[in-house]
Amino acid sequence: TTDETAPTFDEGAAIQSTNVSPNSLTLTWPQATDNVAVAGYEVLRDLVVVATTSGTIRTATVDDLSPLTDYTFTLVALDSVGNETTDGPSVLVSTTDYPQPSWPLDAALSADNVTATTLSLNWSAPTDDQPMASFEIYQDDAKIQTVDGGQSTFLVTGLAPLTDYSFAVEAVGPTGQVSDDGPTTAATTTDYPIPL
Repeated sequence: TTDETAPTFDEGAAIQSTNVSPNSLTLTWPQATDNVAVAGYEVLRDLVVVATTSGTIRTATVDDLSPLTDYTFTLVALDSVGNETTDGPSVLVSTTDYPQPSWPLDAALSADNVTATTLSLNWSAPTDDQPMASFEIYQDDAKIQTVDGGQSTFLVTGLAPLTDYSFAVEAVGPTGQVSDDGPTTAATTTDYPIPL
């Protein structure tokens, strides 16, 4: 006898979302029913299958998402001959933002190779488990440069000799959030060398 009966979900069946982060989330759903047996489930995101499970597993983690984005997930249950539900539940989930970048207590910013008009700033990376989009460099509380997130050094130019300066660096996360606890340092430029 050919099985032509597709699995079904009870009325009011709903997908639950948990562990929602900027890049991933976990979906859990109720059991479907079938006249023979439910063989598996497919999770679709915008009509594309992003996860599959067996008929006994009713949870899946979806990765590779973008922060602050709305996604619609739909569930399909299948039996062993490929009949599939047409009444699977859907859910709209919004991913979260990355947290504000932060620095460890021992984060350091140093001023090296100090001359009369230049110096090199070097810093350690923040401890956040997220990529840094950029770093903002401050001189005497004024932002003087934004550098790439993979950078950890910057050459400051145009300084005056025998002058005290303060510097700070702040991290910028993938969605533009800026740290407020970046390391600082102070430096005094040297005099011009004695003419020979």
